[in-house]
Amino acid sequence: MTKLQIRSVQDPIATPGAARAAVEALKLMDAMGLMEAGESIEVLDLETVRRMAQRAAGAGIAETAAVALRAQGKPQSKDVEAVLETLRRALEASPVPEFEWPS
Repeated sequence: MTKLQIRSVQDPIATPGAARAAVEALKLMDAMGLMEAGESIEVLDLETVRRMAQRAAGAGIAETAAVALRAQGKPQSKDVEAVLETLRRALEASPVPEFEWPS
């Protein structure tokens, strides 16, 4: 299980919408087993969301989100928020039973 204890939110994730979308996507990824066991996330920044999008893409989920976040040097908050919303929706729609927690 990943430890999510956000202490700092940095641009371009620092808007309420982008931060909310990032946290929701992280929680879904954790529940689906896509995060590394014992990982601790304290900072929400561009590199963190790029890593999480890359992990989802590695499982075949929202590959375009990972590409969009890597393609831009320093994206605007509204663009990051839109990409994170795409990632969140893709995670919600995607069953990944080989990664999910056993019942």
